Amino acid sequence: MAGRSRFLRAVAFAGHPHGVAAAVLLAACWCAVGVGLDFPQEWFLLTNMLCTLVVLLLLLLMQHSQNRDMRALQAKADELIRSTIANITDDRRRAA
Repeated sequence: MAGRSRFLRAVAFAGHPHGVAAAVLLAACWCAVGVGLDFPQEWFLLTNMLCTLVVLLLLLLMQHSQNRDMRALQAKADELIRSTIANITDDRRRAA
């Protein structure tokens, strides 16, 4: 349960303006360190690998969030349909 809570906090942070600011700050620090090291060849390989992993993780994060939201929305729609059908059935019984 603690892992799920941590995951939900990560989702909320990634979608918040502070998350974007943290990503920009991290990229600026990454570039500053790269300039300080004169951008060795391994730097580009590491950058490419990290960017690919981050994109993959964010894609999975967004897909998980979208699926969770759609399940919640579907459950609400199902409940509305059930209550509407129950109300129609009750109204027909009263009319008869």
